[in-house]
Amino acid sequence: PLLPILELKASGKAGRHFHVHIQPCVAEGFFQASKLGPTRNALRYHKLFEGEARDIASEVATPYYNSVILRESAMMRHLEQLHSSVELCPAMVDAVHVFSVWL
Repeated sequence: PLLPILELKASGKAGRHFHVHIQPCVAEGFFQASKLGPTRNALRYHKLFEGEARDIASEVATPYYNSVILRESAMMRHLEQLHSSVELCPAMVDAVHVFSVWL
């Protein structure tokens, strides 16, 4: 999915070899999971468009958007689980690298 990523590059020679990617994520519990179901519409009209007629039937479900928000909210928990797994089994690093190449 197309998620925002902040890319930082060092200036000079280091900038050609050194990049930092920062991916912002939503804190877990920020959105209620019950409102992000596959049959729900999570997009709302802005106050700018209140004067226009709104068709309730046009507010279709947004399952892809909802799943991206849920996935983002689980990122920190997933990262913590990976770190604890690596502490228990150092070979997990190689397994994760191989798995990321297959995807």
